[in-house]
Amino acid sequence: MGKIKSFTSEKVFERVFQLWFLCFPFGAGFLTLSLGFFTIYPSLFVSGILFILTLFFKPYKLDKFYMMILAFWAVWLIYALARLVILPVINFHDAIFDLRSLFMFALTIYLVFLSVKILGWEKFRKNIADLSLVLFVIFTVIGFFEFFSGIHIAGMRTLKILNEPVSNVTYAPFFVYDNPNNFIVYYFLFSLLIMLFHESIRRNIWALITIVLLVFFFSYVADARFGKYSSYLMIIVVLFAFRPKIKIVFYALALAFAILCFLWKPLFYGPVWQNGEKYQLNELTCLQTDSTLKICSIKDLKNSYSEDTLMAKIAAYKNSKGESGNIRLGLIKNGLYLFKQSRFLGVGPGQFISYHRIKKVPVDVGTQLSAHAWLIEILSQYGVIIFICYIAVFGFIFLRAASKFRNDKNLTLFFLMSIIVFFIVSNLPSAFLLLDINWIFTALILVFYKNEFSGA
Repeated sequence: MGKIKSFTSEKVFERVFQLWFLCFPFGAGFLTLSLGFFTIYPSLFVSGILFILTLFFKPYKLDKFYMMILAFWAVWLIYALARLVILPVINFHDAIFDLRSLFMFALTIYLVFLSVKILGWEKFRKNIADLSLVLFVIFTVIGFFEFFSGIHIAGMRTLKILNEPVSNVTYAPFFVYDNPNNFIVYYFLFSLLIMLFHESIRRNIWALITIVLLVFFFSYVADARFGKYSSYLMIIVVLFAFRPKIKIVFYALALAFAILCFLWKPLFYGPVWQNGEKYQLNELTCLQTDSTLKICSIKDLKNSYSEDTLMAKIAAYKNSKGESGNIRLGLIKNGLYLFKQSRFLGVGPGQFISYHRIKKVPVDVGTQLSAHAWLIEILSQYGVIIFICYIAVFGFIFLRAASKFRNDKNLTLFFLMSIIVFFIVSNLPSAFLLLDINWIFTALILVFYKNEFSGA
């Protein structure tokens, strides 16, 4: 009995919780064991251990807020199961995969809620602050390593890179996700967790500016538009939060001197201001094989073709490859079509992919199958009721936190910013429900609200 008590002590639970938090960003990227129909990896294994450990502690009475949140996710899961059974889906495998993600989403929220109760808020908050900082630093090191070396873990994306021109995205960090957008989402959400849970960093303007510049840098390298927009929002919030401490006069003078340097000297206007297509000619090499192989600058073709003709051909080639913005718009239109076709009840778990796989959608989006927008993913698959309830959860905590603005302006600003940025960067990956960072970030936002804003 003594050994069992020792094994289920709060200290052991804390160590397992720390291991769980450190494991989840790596997902199935290492030490994976395939059982054919099922895959086991450290994060999943430790999740099971953590759940079992919660059973050995005295039954904790969860607060009404926690119970309502768990009830909603239970209803969501039941609705998805009912949708799977009552109305047959097109592809059962896609449905099971989405149900698995939804189940892990609910389990993660439950584990976070119980961990707060077992460890206590102060100890829990310190753990999240320290562990988030550790992961942010690790991801920063990985990001710079991939950027400076061009070395990535091999995957489908690296196969595409072999057939693409060298650009910033060639050096963008992929890590285990085989997609720079996924890396950026993890990186952003770790930065937000640091700003929320690490009080000393949240009150240090230089630490915050450093974090924002880092997330902007990797967003720029990955050409992640939503990431860049979120970075702009974050720097505005940081400057606004610390405006009383910023010596406006000094900054204004330094900025004025910098502007005068530009006004005093002649300026060179780069591709952003001049015709950007002209600069593309500098990057291209032409192969001529009339009789013998000859490699030359594409500008040598100006003897035979005008510059306007060459640029028109380049533009036509790029348009033929498709534009990511147009593809996302097509996916949104298809999602709304599925939403209407399902009579606003949703086509069922995982069926957005299924309908696109068999081309039963109005807009051709090529090989893209996932929604690339969390709003469309939830709305088209689970219908208006689940979608409204999901939005209502975040709307409720957003408005309640905003009402406490006078109590702690700094904390409230960063909390509200975190929700907005979360909603923005969640559109970066191809899918929302399958990303474990979305599960744990949602859970942490909810417990943060409960313990910092609801008077608990």
